[in-house]
Amino acid sequence: MKTSIGSILKEIEISEGYETALITTYNFEISFFEKYVFSLLARNEIRFINLFVDSKRLNESLLTENSFRLGRDYFVTPVAINGAFHPKVILLLGNNRAKLIVSSANIKTSGYMHNNEIYNVFEYSENNKLYAGLISSAISFFKDLFSIGVTQDKDIRQKIDSFVLSSEEESPFSLLFNTEEPIMTQLVDCINERIKRINIAVPFYDENLDGLKELIRRSGCDNAHLYIQNKKSTFPAVYNKSHNVLPNDRIHVFDCITENNNSKAFYHGKVLEIITDEASYILYGSTNCSSSALLRTYMNNGNIECDILAKSNAEDKNGFFKTFSTDDSLEPEEGFIAVKDAPTMPEYSFIYGESSTESVLLYFSYTSNKNIRIYYLDQELEHEFREKYLIVILPIAICVHEENTFELEFRYDEQMHRIKVWNNDTRKLARFRFFSNEIGLKDLSDDTDLLKYENYIQDLFDAMYSNKDWFNIAKKLIGNTSQKKNPDDLDENEIDEAFILDEDIDESYTEKRLDFAIYKNTCSLAGRYFQNLLKNRPSSNPVASSIKTLNYPVPARAERKATSAEKRLSRIFKRHISRFILLEKQEDLSYEYCKSVFGAILDLVERIYYRDKVKDFFDIDYILETKSVFAEILIKKAKNTEAFNDIHTLMPFVLGVLIEREYRGFNQHNNMYAEEAVYNLNKLKVFREDVPKEIESLNFSQIDSEANEAHIYSFGINYIDSLFGYKTKTQLIAYLKQTFNGDVDFLPGKRFLIVVGLPQNKLQKEGLSPKAVDEILRFIEGYHILVTNIAIRFTEANSQNKIYYEMKVGNKSVSNVMRYQYLNGYNYSFRCHIKNGLWRIDLDTRKTIQNDSIPSK
Repeated sequence: MKTSIGSILKEIEISEGYETALITTYNFEISFFEKYVFSLLARNEIRFINLFVDSKRLNESLLTENSFRLGRDYFVTPVAINGAFHPKVILLLGNNRAKLIVSSANIKTSGYMHNNEIYNVFEYSENNKLYAGLISSAISFFKDLFSIGVTQDKDIRQKIDSFVLSSEEESPFSLLFNTEEPIMTQLVDCINERIKRINIAVPFYDENLDGLKELIRRSGCDNAHLYIQNKKSTFPAVYNKSHNVLPNDRIHVFDCITENNNSKAFYHGKVLEIITDEASYILYGSTNCSSSALLRTYMNNGNIECDILAKSNAEDKNGFFKTFSTDDSLEPEEGFIAVKDAPTMPEYSFIYGESSTESVLLYFSYTSNKNIRIYYLDQELEHEFREKYLIVILPIAICVHEENTFELEFRYDEQMHRIKVWNNDTRKLARFRFFSNEIGLKDLSDDTDLLKYENYIQDLFDAMYSNKDWFNIAKKLIGNTSQKKNPDDLDENEIDEAFILDEDIDESYTEKRLDFAIYKNTCSLAGRYFQNLLKNRPSSNPVASSIKTLNYPVPARAERKATSAEKRLSRIFKRHISRFILLEKQEDLSYEYCKSVFGAILDLVERIYYRDKVKDFFDIDYILETKSVFAEILIKKAKNTEAFNDIHTLMPFVLGVLIEREYRGFNQHNNMYAEEAVYNLNKLKVFREDVPKEIESLNFSQIDSEANEAHIYSFGINYIDSLFGYKTKTQLIAYLKQTFNGDVDFLPGKRFLIVVGLPQNKLQKEGLSPKAVDEILRFIEGYHILVTNIAIRFTEANSQNKIYYEMKVGNKSVSNVMRYQYLNGYNYSFRCHIKNGLWRIDLDTRKTIQNDSIPSK
């Protein structure tokens, strides 16, 4: 028998070579179990996990906690009885080996980390058969629980039914559990000698001390001694004193257990010692000194308990009860309020849920058969009252919840109540138990059944919903490993080293390995999609250098229609996409995270629509709209990224989306979206001059495999070119040459200076065309040139004659236009105004100027 705080987790951590875990608890803290107990089990490759938990306590935990793993990575069997389902047992099974842990600790932070608890560990193998009898009893105990629990894990039931023990050796330990017979009856039957003393150290008693009184009566020994933690028990001191159950000199009050470094932690252990003339018997585990624990079974409103009974041939003078630091001067005081055995049952109480291929069946107990209406996300659900259960039918097709815990609304008698529910998802349980956690599809062969993608869809979105920080965690881990940035280049030792040495990351080892697997596979799938956007995939491309190259399978030979099951899957996919887009608007997700997820999603779209050629699985309008939303989100997030260096991925994606939209007539002559996308993309990197080069690098084979490739490139270049609304530098020079009928050049300087060289006697005498000025303005804005004024200088060949326009720039327009002219020795400046579409001279503003006052560049 051991009392160390936190040691049960250490026992689980060193439990290698097992594959099945059966676990019981009364109180239950979901987050603690998943972060510590479950993670340690999974780390040791124990994947068949069945948790038995008190139904009422589970529902209480669900009020404050959500879970992604519950019912998906471990099976949950709620035990709904009138008393308390109270055992605290862990049974691990492997190939010809087993480990049994019996304790007083519930699966909570307090139980495993803070309280003073009692536990012991018993191991069985072919080389150590001493505890074969205990393991056999534990298996019998869990077989009983399978018949008592409201739902059954068939895989694990089959495993314990097939577990074979070698011949049992005699052991001083027995396992007592009250699924058929009370603990008291079994205890008394084991002792055939005269009892001379009873020691009891438990925190909980019933309010009339019925358990204690019956123990004294059945044992025939009134020399009972109680060890009570000061003000931390339900011992009814007032009742004991008024009814003379035990005198004060037999009640020993303590503050702490000395072997735990004088810790004053709450003592939650349950130990009962019976001393006879010949031996000492110690019962420890889950049983408190109450009538519901000692005197009854669950069939007559008692608890379910499980304990170890250890027999020693002589009294241990330095045993467990010597570890209490008692103070005989203290009298016991009222502590906690005694727990009532049968709390009032609500009208509708959730019991459990189970999934099928088409729906989730949710089972509720009920006390009244009312005319109720039940809703999930404002959608009314079918339900029926069947014997002792109200069964609610939730179609799989409408499930879009993130975790495996979600809420239903019950409406009746003008009232509305929310009830948290969950379900055991057998498909996801099977994937966790039998298959890898990695997102698949990399090695799938071609076939005609698109349901092969169902696991991919669910895995991908589960990954997104379960841990929104998986991307950052994985990136951080990569940063800690020899500066390697390619996840596919990391070997297992390097990954393990990163996980173990990175103390800043709070998540458990197993969670981090799963985060890394998600990251690695999502990046690979996204990389395949983004690389396939390019006609050539050079290794120097930043995309190709950061992720492993994946090849698409050979396209299908002919188009086909989706089956009804595939269409259902398509609807699920679309709901997940809508959900994630809403999630993106609520969460501060990074550009890199969104790019990886979007790429992995679109990788699936590529395969189904363009390569498997199932044209009605995703409607082309839906595909284009989804791509457009993704492009919009990525551009927006890229603008907010300080050190943005992924333009080589973003640009082909956005340009490809815009060209495909236009080519398929999706824009319907409304280019506002496209113009805004090009404008924002150009702000990230000015590519106006490089439009032909950027378009010609794209891979358009998926748009129309039969179209002339040169035609699509020409179409794309002309279309993107038209979206800018301003000319390239080459185009602007050509336009100004034609407009002014002279040679044009741009001179760098503080102002935007254009010099126009004209032949002899060709210097314009008329005003300046605003159309030319508008083209210049659009060019300045498009190229993000920061100037406050524009100057246009006309010079006449072989003479000193010049006309010089200077204008202020602001709010996409010009003002304060001045004309300086130096003609035949006469020098004047004029303010200008628009008349008949030209900037004309306002003669009233004429001023003589000096030759040395010519505005400089």
